[in-house]
Amino acid sequence: MPSRLPLPPIDAAPIKDVARSLRFAVEQGGRSLKKGLPLEALPEPAARLADAALATARRLGDRAGSLAHVLLDGDDTPPPLSHPEEAEAEARFAAAAHDGLRAALKRLGAESCLVGEAAAAAAWRRATRASGGSDGATAAALYLALLDPPAIREVVWPEGATPPAEAGRVVVFAVLLAMLADPAGYRDLIPAATDLALALAGDLSAADAPALHALFDEFRNHV
Repeated sequence: MPSRLPLPPIDAAPIKDVARSLRFAVEQGGRSLKKGLPLEALPEPAARLADAALATARRLGDRAGSLAHVLLDGDDTPPPLSHPEEAEAEARFAAAAHDGLRAALKRLGAESCLVGEAAAAAAWRRATRASGGSDGATAAALYLALLDPPAIREVVWPEGATPPAEAGRVVVFAVLLAMLADPAGYRDLIPAATDLALALAGDLSAADAPALHALFDEFRNHV
């Protein structure tokens, strides 16, 4: 019998992104429907039909979210930024960046958001080739790579709220600063790092790679 070749490893990030995008679309569609057609204003049996449709949409969103969680979830602790060659570093960084960016946006007041894990993985590949080795330089390169093209795809802010200026730059800097300060415990540092990054929003708006490197080195021990 012919021997079977080993299957290549599956890149789960794009599949999880599709599931998350479906869940996000369902959630936003449900919100829009509720705003446009409040159930209490509908006559029977239209109200029952609309309520059943919303319930079905919620179940689809929940299933899509569950699929994203079970698809080959691995170690989502970010690798040390000075050692991009560590095992599964790209996948670990992408998963950690996804979770961190969502947490930082929530800290700024976002109701919901869509972050591309595959985009974060691509940013890791680009940045680690061009960083020059030190973790501060890698953080600066990752900051620029996560913003262009943006890993943050959609953000929903509360109705009537004014989003913080430079919100994308703020949360990307915050997540990378937390990873520099403590890779293993970066989640616990996200709130403080986000507050600090918000105070630095003016500096971030025009910072190039050397300036970013200097900011990361200056503030990594202040969160």
